[in-house]
Amino acid sequence: MIYFDFDELSDRQVYNLIASTVVPRPIAWVLTKNTQGAFNLAPFSFFNALSGVPPVVGVGIGKRDGRTKDTALNISREKEFVIHMVSEQHAEAMNLSSMVFPKEVSEAQWLDLKLKAAHKTRLGIIQDAPVALECKLIETIELERGGLIALGEVLAVHIKKEAVVDQGRGYVDASQLNIIGRWQSPGWYVHTDKLFKLEAVQRKVVDEQT
Repeated sequence: MIYFDFDELSDRQVYNLIASTVVPRPIAWVLTKNTQGAFNLAPFSFFNALSGVPPVVGVGIGKRDGRTKDTALNISREKEFVIHMVSEQHAEAMNLSSMVFPKEVSEAQWLDLKLKAAHKTRLGIIQDAPVALECKLIETIELERGGLIALGEVLAVHIKKEAVVDQGRGYVDASQLNIIGRWQSPGWYVHTDKLFKLEAVQRKVVDEQT
């Protein structure tokens, strides 16, 4: 194995190593509201679910050219956001939404994405997204060397109808969601339809003698 001491590397080298090895990563397509009332939409792959009960997600939002991104400003101000999981259908739109837009422009409108009203927040939901998580901000963690981590409690989830196997028990067939993940820069993504299964292990302490 090759050893990398992060104390001896530049920020760009560190970023490249983490972004290329912690893979695949889910993509948070985050919708927020700006001060003009328009919906901002941007993708972030430093994202995951951190807790099931209570349901908590975390999104890492770096800076761009030393400046705080609109998504971070909007979340900090409005205290709410919607995370969409990205299907293959929306891959190109998601990629385009990462461009820099004027503050008054709604990326959702520019990309001709149809929105419906959210239930638990004052935001919108992309109608044909496979999954949308309505989130309330718990706290933001400011990072000393730039950017922040937004922790959100999931208040409600919208799921593609075809993927819901048993609504009463909350069972979902994730293979029906056609979600893509982030692989590495520049521009590489991964399909999530090549599956394999392992047998569930017994939840008991293993005898040290065996």
